[in-house]
Amino acid sequence: MTFKKSIKTQIEEAEEEINNNKEAKMLLDSAISSTYLFDRHSLELQKMIKEYNLRIDYLNNFLEGARNG
Repeated sequence: MTFKKSIKTQIEEAEEEINNNKEAKMLLDSAISSTYLFDRHSLELQKMIKEYNLRIDYLNNFLEGARNG
C-alpha cells in the first residue's frame, strides 16, 4: 500500500530542494568566477546553472500553487 505525501510534507521537501539547488548554484558560480577552469568547462557549468534555475522556478511555481490551494 502506498500513501500520498501530505501537502505540508511536499512543501517542506520542495523548500529543501530549492535551498539545495541554490547552494549548488553558488558553488558552481564560485567555480566559474575562479580562473582555474578551462573556458569550455565554465560553459558546461553555466548550462548546469540554467538547469538549476529551471528546477527552482518549477518548485517555486509548485509552492505557490500548493500554498494558494
